[in-house]
Amino acid sequence: WGWIVLFGLSLAVVTFTYFVAISRLPLAIAYVIQFSAPAWMTLGGAIWHRKMPSTFVITALAFTFGGIVLLTGAWRNNLAGLDSIGLLFASLSIVAFIVYLMVGRRIGQVTDRPVFMGAMQDVTTSKVAEEALNQARLELTHVARFATLKSADAAMRQGQFPEVISQWDHGPDRC
Repeated sequence: WGWIVLFGLSLAVVTFTYFVAISRLPLAIAYVIQFSAPAWMTLGGAIWHRKMPSTFVITALAFTFGGIVLLTGAWRNNLAGLDSIGLLFASLSIVAFIVYLMVGRRIGQVTDRPVFMGAMQDVTTSKVAEEALNQARLELTHVARFATLKSADAAMRQGQFPEVISQWDHGPDRC
């Protein structure tokens, strides 16, 4: 039970530190900082085991940390005006997230039976986005048809009857 309690506590700390971070920083910055935890774990694992990662892993780490530096403006004296308490809690969320991942991995190794460690995803947002995309596609289809009819009407009014009529006789696929 100790590992499961630690798992729950680490999840609570991850959530708390993340919400404090996003209340003081732009969402994207807090999100990217927190979810750089796997990169920090990879770097920590390489140092801990004294094993040089592959070239691909080193490249991925360089891009990850370079992106964080560019996003936060870490080279500037004032960190691009970002709130220092927000950055502190974003950094704490990295540590808490690493603990969460490591404890979850440990629980998976200890128990013989499956343990639910995921979170439910709210599919409402994706359903709304999918419906909006379908509606936009439908409207775009109507606009394309209207534009085609409008150009055909303009061509007929300019006396280009033979070309327009021959296009319509052969169907839209054979134009």
